[in-house]
Amino acid sequence: MKTITCVDQYDPNVRWSKHTIRSTLMQWDYSIDLESEVGGNCRGSTLFEIAIENYYEKHCDEYGMLMLILTKPNGDTLEVWFEDESEMRDMCVATAIINRIEEKP
Repeated sequence: MKTITCVDQYDPNVRWSKHTIRSTLMQWDYSIDLESEVGGNCRGSTLFEIAIENYYEKHCDEYGMLMLILTKPNGDTLEVWFEDESEMRDMCVATAIINRIEEKP
């Protein structure tokens, strides 16, 4: 099992930040790591929901569909189609803040 490395220091007094979020989606033993940026005045678990929503909105096609290719450790692949970001959230098994840059409001 792989480990997601997250930030090693998180100042709770910083209100405006650009966060880089890494989320792992998994189905059986196929998985994919996704990265998304979330800016503004939000922190904590709210960032995780917004990150998946942002990724979906940025990468879905003109019909509102998104296809991702998940991979097994042995290299086998699985094509998965999503009709909305809630389906992605249902497959999310890990998420972490991997970077944070303070922003000015």
